[in-house]
Amino acid sequence: MTLNATPVIEEDALIDADAGQVWRLVADPQAMSRWSPQVLRTRVTTKGPVGVGTRMRNLNRDGLLLWPTHAQVVRFDPGVEFAIKIRENKAVWAYRVEPVSSGTSRLRIRREAPDGVSRVSLRLVRLFWRSVPRFESDLREGMKTTLARIKRECERTAHPRA
Repeated sequence: MTLNATPVIEEDALIDADAGQVWRLVADPQAMSRWSPQVLRTRVTTKGPVGVGTRMRNLNRDGLLLWPTHAQVVRFDPGVEFAIKIRENKAVWAYRVEPVSSGTSRLRIRREAPDGVSRVSLRLVRLFWRSVPRFESDLREGMKTTLARIKRECERTAHPRA
């Protein structure tokens, strides 16, 4: 059974870097701990290249609160989109790269919960964050932080100082 949650939470950023470069960064699930304020560690548990079906374990953090999640890649369109579904709450996290102009890209992060989230997830959110809107506000801020960190890394790599 799934319960109330905002169906889609989305943020995006323009990045002064080639879409291929942005894609290479976001398509590496183990790198997410460098950018996300919530992901402490990701370990890919499936052998072979990352693609649809790849499984991973995550360790997440918010202050002193630590919790594991299990994820599986559900969409993988090379150069365009990378999306994982979290087993525990049924949410899908998607990263989409779009070329805007020569050397500029848009990176969009979406948390998709069109049918809500699991009952256990909702209970934990209410216990630790006191409300779904507060938790979702924190998710949105985390998305903005993640985008800013990816942007900084992409632009630093695309335009190294001479």
